[in-house]
Amino acid sequence: MSNTSILPSHGPPVGNVTKAGAITMDLEHRRVWVENRFISLAPKDFELLKVLLEAKGDTVSRYAIFEKVWGSEKSFESASRIVDAHILRLRQKLGAEGRRILTVKHVGYRFDVVREWIRFGP
Repeated sequence: MSNTSILPSHGPPVGNVTKAGAITMDLEHRRVWVENRFISLAPKDFELLKVLLEAKGDTVSRYAIFEKVWGSEKSFESASRIVDAHILRLRQKLGAEGRRILTVKHVGYRFDVVREWIRFGP
């Protein structure tokens, strides 16, 4: 089963929308498109992408990502492994746009976009 479909089959994004490069996130309906193709993301992967885009190109530590997405206390080592596994899956699902998720060695991740490309709201 494919995890993508053409945008019109799921309707255009409306309401609270975030755009970064070829990625469009409909925050209200929790849907994501890459280059007008719907991408099915697990709830945690959706939240992970949202955290990275909301950082507007700034680096987010693995632990900060974990706290924002999972919201529970874990050891740093456990949290890091969980975040790394979800980042890998998210990169794969985003295809070419997944390369924009950059690893910041010993710190965390950032989404590599020109700040003007990220827009929040209608």
